[in-house]
Amino acid sequence: MIVTDRRTFVQDRPAGYSTAGDGLPVLLLHGWALGQRTYRAVIESIAEQDCRVIAPSLPGFGGTPGLPEADFSLRGYAAWVADLLDVLDVTEPVVVVGHSFGGRIGVRLAARQPELVSALVLTGAPLVRLSPAASPSLGYRLVRQLNRWGLVPDAVMDA
Repeated sequence: MIVTDRRTFVQDRPAGYSTAGDGLPVLLLHGWALGQRTYRAVIESIAEQDCRVIAPSLPGFGGTPGLPEADFSLRGYAAWVADLLDVLDVTEPVVVVGHSFGGRIGVRLAARQPELVSALVLTGAPLVRLSPAASPSLGYRLVRQLNRWGLVPDAVMDA
């Protein structure tokens, strides 16, 4: 699977990202002090599962300029990610795979704009609080997606 590095503009600032594959959109959000190139093997592996992987370098990392001071918060990062999806013309909800800091951003995105997120996968993410009122079906949607990939048995889905 070929991973392509690209650049675009998000919120009137340059942004780097990697992409590979076609199919189910998967947004891979990296951890603090990392960047889009850190997860190249992961991007390839996910893309081989009939997925379109988008792995941005979040603001302040990997050559993407940082957020303005007024937007430097999880809310600001989540807004940036939502704007990135818009710029890239991603029209269907994405599976967000967030590692560490990227997981915190993914949770914020899912809580604030659940229509953009079909499932949320967190790896090594710091604990975050998510009000059940924010997105009551998010957990079920995550399990449902994992079931589609064959990672959760049907018996769990029927329970």
